[in-house]
Amino acid sequence: MQGYHGSSLSDYICKFQHLKEIALSGCHQLRELSPLERVPNLKALWVVNCRGLKELGIGNSHKFSILEELVLKFLHNLESIGGALNNGVWNESTLPRLRILAIYGCPKLKRLPVGMDKLPKLSKILALKDQWNQIIWEDDVMKIGLQRLYKEWKV
Repeated sequence: MQGYHGSSLSDYICKFQHLKEIALSGCHQLRELSPLERVPNLKALWVVNCRGLKELGIGNSHKFSILEELVLKFLHNLESIGGALNNGVWNESTLPRLRILAIYGCPKLKRLPVGMDKLPKLSKILALKDQWNQIIWEDDVMKIGLQRLYKEWKV
């Protein structure tokens, strides 16, 4: 979906219950992704160049239960991946099948959700070296757990 001008996907997304992959690009008015929770078969989510997004809110519920791939590119105002529920703390059931997280061009994203190191299937985190080095870690256990999954995204 490219250039959608609404601030929410709530009415629009209900028509796409069977989608397995969604790519949002240039949706500058978009403020939230929580309506995507109503797409039960979603395995891959790409969010690219959506200026209005400050928080993904992915961790607000456990409804992204089969999401395997999350790609975030050129989200210049993105400050948080986690949601407000449980203060953005994730656990094993937040994204139980997430394997790949890719972050590229998200300069305001300085923290990863607490507990992200507990995601059972997470096997790769791709990011530019500069992006990865700017992460502020909540604790050393989380840093060590996620550092082993980090791979430099080479352009």
